Amino acid sequence: GWMQIYCRDNQEIMDSIIMAYKICEQLHVPMMVCFDGFVLSHTVMPVEIPDQKQVDAFLPSYVPHLQVDGPDPININPVMLADPRANAQGVSCPSYMGFRMRLQETLESAGDVILNVGREFGEVFGRSYECLLWKYRTEGADTILLTMGSLANEASLAVDALREKGWKAGVVALRVFRPFPAATLRQALSKAKHVVIFDKNISYGNEGATCTETKAALFEGGLRPTVTNYIVGLGGKNVAAADLEAATIKSVEQKGQVSTPQWIGVAV
Repeated sequence: GWMQIYCRDNQEIMDSIIMAYKICEQLHVPMMVCFDGFVLSHTVMPVEIPDQKQVDAFLPSYVPHLQVDGPDPININPVMLADPRANAQGVSCPSYMGFRMRLQETLESAGDVILNVGREFGEVFGRSYECLLWKYRTEGADTILLTMGSLANEASLAVDALREKGWKAGVVALRVFRPFPAATLRQALSKAKHVVIFDKNISYGNEGATCTETKAALFEGGLRPTVTNYIVGLGGKNVAAADLEAATIKSVEQKGQVSTPQWIGVAV
């Protein structure tokens, strides 16, 4: 039930942590600010540190609507039952399913909050994040490399190389994975004939999580491009732009008739 944002570089990590506080305080739901292990977590790159006064203005003091350990501590009702019940204070508490439904409804509304906070951040700090996904050279593209996190940078280099060879390729990189931006993604992929998905994860026994979610989003919108899934970069394994370029060419030339998921860079 946590929101998830994925960062392409260390500047985005810094900025996203600041934004996450504001988003979570509005929705009362936690957020994961996710970034690649080793590629980002153990490397050094320049980052613009925002001014503390600007951060304080963007994030005023937070007054929680509930306090777990205040002057009058109470039971927080950690056990939820199948049906609504009153707590020790006589306040009606939702059922387990009712609570989960509220959580779902909150996450469904989270996209607008994420966009608004991203816009407000840009107005204050000069770097706008008013988006749920990033796009690169997608104008006129019929082949889309889809990924998230730091892989978006390598995918952009791969697209530059493909464009030089005459391929109409572009990049779509998910910034937000939960809530999943299905409608926004469908729009971004609406003109694509081929979608090549690079996942830095594997749902064992199936495929990469991004691939599964994307197929569902496409199906719901009646879109039927070829979809190929590649598993890359697990455990901090380096992923080269040339690998993504070659995989894309292979997928398109075989018109998506590639058994997936395929694994790139496996040493056994």
